[in-house]
Amino acid sequence: MRTTRRIAVAATIATLLAALVAPSAAAQSAAPRYDVTQGTSGSTPMRTNSPIVAVDNHGTRIYCTTSHLSYDDPVVFPGQPGRAHLHTFWGNTETNYASTGDSLLSSGNSSCEGGTNNRSSYWAPALFDQFDQAVIPESIFVYYKTFGGPDFDRTTIQPIPNGLEMLATTNVDGAWFGDFRTEAVDDDGRAQLKATIQFPVCIAVDASGSPILSSPNNTDHLAYGSPGDGDGTDCADTHPYRIPQVSYHITYDVDPYSDWYLASDTSAATQGDSLHADYIAAWDTESMDRLIQCNIESRSHCEFGRFDGDRNQLRSRFLSPDGTRLYASSVELRPGTDRTPFGTELTKNLEDGGGHDHGDHDHNDDEAISITLTSFDEGTDGWVLYEHGPDAGTQQWVSRSCAAQLTQAGVSFTPLDDYVAEIGSRPTVDTWRDCAFLLNLVN
Repeated sequence: MRTTRRIAVAATIATLLAALVAPSAAAQSAAPRYDVTQGTSGSTPMRTNSPIVAVDNHGTRIYCTTSHLSYDDPVVFPGQPGRAHLHTFWGNTETNYASTGDSLLSSGNSSCEGGTNNRSSYWAPALFDQFDQAVIPESIFVYYKTFGGPDFDRTTIQPIPNGLEMLATTNVDGAWFGDFRTEAVDDDGRAQLKATIQFPVCIAVDASGSPILSSPNNTDHLAYGSPGDGDGTDCADTHPYRIPQVSYHITYDVDPYSDWYLASDTSAATQGDSLHADYIAAWDTESMDRLIQCNIESRSHCEFGRFDGDRNQLRSRFLSPDGTRLYASSVELRPGTDRTPFGTELTKNLEDGGGHDHGDHDHNDDEAISITLTSFDEGTDGWVLYEHGPDAGTQQWVSRSCAAQLTQAGVSFTPLDDYVAEIGSRPTVDTWRDCAFLLNLVN
C-alpha cells in the first residue's frame, strides 16, 4: 500500500447521520441490491435556447444522484445475477442483470436531472475507502460533449441510439490511459478524490448503415476517435457513426492519498488502475434531438429544467426509499448524510474470486507499462514529455517537480536530443498529466 503518499487533510468529517436503508432484493434479481435513493417518476424538458459559443464551452451536463449498489452488470454479464464485482449505479433505478434498452425505456424511475426523459443506465466500479467501506459518491455528473479537429464537420454528429451498450475500457480500439483517470481535487480547502471516465465516440454500422448496438466481446462495435486531425468525424471507416462523447465525473469525500481502492482492483499495487464504466442508452427522442442540436450548434448550458441550471428539480431524487432526504441538491449530499452507510458489510465480490476483468487494467509483471520521460527545459518550471503504454504513443506534459518524484521512483529519462533525432521535431506543449496518475503506474 502506498502509505508514503498519504497527506493529512485539514478538515475532518463531522459526525454523520445514518440515513440509508438496509439492502433490499431487486424485483428481478436474485443477487442482493443496496438502495440509496428512490429516483423520480417525473420529468423536466431539455432547454436549448442558449447562444452559440466557442466550441470548448458547449455541451450538456447532467447531475445525478446515486440510485443503488449491486453485483449486477447487464452489459458484461447479461442474465447472470450477482456475477460482477460491486458497482455503483445511477440513472434508471430498476437497472439489474436483465436490463436492456427496451426494458429501461419502458420502466423505472430516474435518479438524474430530466427524470424519465433520460432513463439511461450508468454504472462504474464501487469505491472502497481505506477502512474497507463502500463509499457513496459526493457528486456525479455526466457530460455529453463533442470535440474535433479544426476542419471537423459538426453536422456529422449523430443521435445516440437507444439500446446502445458501451463499455469504457482500455480494450476499446483507440483508448489511452487519459480516458480513465483519478486525481485529487479541492473542495473549500478539503482534498477529495475525483474519477473521470471518457467513453468511445465511434460506432460500427451494419450493412444498412445503422449503428451496431452491442458485440459479443462488448467492445468490437466501439472505438475512440483519432486525436482531432480534422479529417471528417475523426472516426475510422470501420466505425463511422459519430456520437457525442459521454463522460462520467464522480467525486468522493475520500482522502485521495489514502489506501482507497475500486471493487475491480486486483491488489493495492494497482490502486484505481482498473477504472472503467458501462452505459446503456434509453432516451426520450425529443430530449436526445435537443442534446444533438446543442452539440452540432456548439451551444452552452443545454440542460434539463430552467435555463440557469435547475439543480433542485425533481426532488424525490434526493430521498432514500424511506423518505429521508440525503442530497442537498443534484450537486452534493447533505452534510449529515452517511457516506458509508453499509459499513464493511459489502465486499468487492459476492464470493471470493468472483467479479470480472474489464480489460488490461490489472498490470502484472508480465505486462508492465513502459514510461518514457524526455527532458525539455522551457519556462520557469520547465517541461517534461511523457509517453506511456506498450507502444509509447501518447504524449503529455508533466512538471519538472513531478519528474523529480518519478526519478526517485526509478523512472529513467531519455535525452531530448535522442527524442528529436527519432521523431524529427521538437515536442510542443499539449496538455498536462496528473503526477499522481504517473506515480500509480510505476509504484
